Amino acid sequence: MRSADWFVQGCCRLQTVRSAPGSRAGIARRWTGPWQTRNLRASPISRWKRGLRAKNKGIGIERRELADGTVREYHYERKRRAPKREQTVAAVIAAWQDSPEWARLNVSTAAIYVRASQPLFCALRNIAIRKTQRRHLLMIRDTIAKERGHGAASLFCRTVSAFFSWALDRNFIDVSPATRLQRTLRRGLLPTRTEEQARRAMQELPEPTRRAVVLAYYTAQRRGDLCALRWSDY
Repeated sequence: MRSADWFVQGCCRLQTVRSAPGSRAGIARRWTGPWQTRNLRASPISRWKRGLRAKNKGIGIERRELADGTVREYHYERKRRAPKREQTVAAVIAAWQDSPEWARLNVSTAAIYVRASQPLFCALRNIAIRKTQRRHLLMIRDTIAKERGHGAASLFCRTVSAFFSWALDRNFIDVSPATRLQRTLRRGLLPTRTEEQARRAMQELPEPTRRAVVLAYYTAQRRGDLCALRWSDY
């Protein structure tokens, strides 16, 4: 009786399967019964080969038979796939400005979007767009509201909302972090100037600004329309 047969008597059965003629494997032994392990082939280097692969998963092994009949093994390092690079905020903004949706915008609207998206570009341009969080946008919004007023902050919120809606439609992100950013901003009309303040502004302000005040005083146009006037509009 073989040395291993006594161990499996009564609980396992050792099957001996001969391989096809010309095969290098020789005899294959398969355990059947309660423990049904994987096949163990009687190759002199198979066990060492499996151990090498287990220790060095990044190393590949290739066996080749030479002209004199000897078998030689060659070891090489497997190529690993480079991790997929995520799109940054700057790259997605550039893709937005090259899209058909951007081409359909009015020239003045596109100029407003470019100007209002500058704080986002400067603060988060190298950040992956999927890692952009709502708190990042709120910090930028609060800084704009403190330095330039709530009107400029509202314009930033509208521009960022349009940008992230486009990015969501193009599968750059799964959820837009720019929803309802204007909830806590102060809205309403600009404060009304008194007659004395208007006359003093028309007397003391420099000429380019005084001209806008004069036009506002006599035409009651909106501030944005006055700033966008050209000489050809007169």
